[in-house]
Amino acid sequence: MFGVAVVAPVAAPDICVDATLIGTFTGIAYASGLGVGFLYAVLQISAVFERLFWGSFGDRLASARHLLVGIGLGTACFSLLTGLMSADLLVLELASLSFLLGVTSSELNGLFFSELVKYAPKDRTGDAAAGLQFATLLGVAVLPAGFGFLVAATGCYFVAFATTAAAAEIGTLQFDWSSRR
Repeated sequence: MFGVAVVAPVAAPDICVDATLIGTFTGIAYASGLGVGFLYAVLQISAVFERLFWGSFGDRLASARHLLVGIGLGTACFSLLTGLMSADLLVLELASLSFLLGVTSSELNGLFFSELVKYAPKDRTGDAAAGLQFATLLGVAVLPAGFGFLVAATGCYFVAFATTAAAAEIGTLQFDWSSRR
């Protein structure tokens, strides 16, 4: 149950980013004349390199718990900023935000799994890993629909991204609190 309580809210921005950012980027790219593929590629490429960076950083220089808290708070911040994107932003601003969101929102699994293995009882590691995957995939199945509902109900992306930012912050703070016990 720990996995569902912590992972779903922290994974929400990553899941919703992957499910909806293309739509947001498409509207902005259409209005600004910029290719949507470029912005999404920046996000995905940054996610590839940050996995290596954060993993190495977490192994050598900082505790994974502190790093996860920082990444979670960064995800909340950049999710909120993503909701403020508009077509009048410069290409460099859009690409920078895409990069920062990719660097933070996509790193949940690697570091979180390392913490899971570290703290799960030795005879329950498989159960804990299964619970973590269940929570993540539950979020993949449910959260994009909720995000889409918020966009449709309010007529704007900001409310939906602000909600994912709040979920990320709540999940991050809950993780920080529970890992201190």
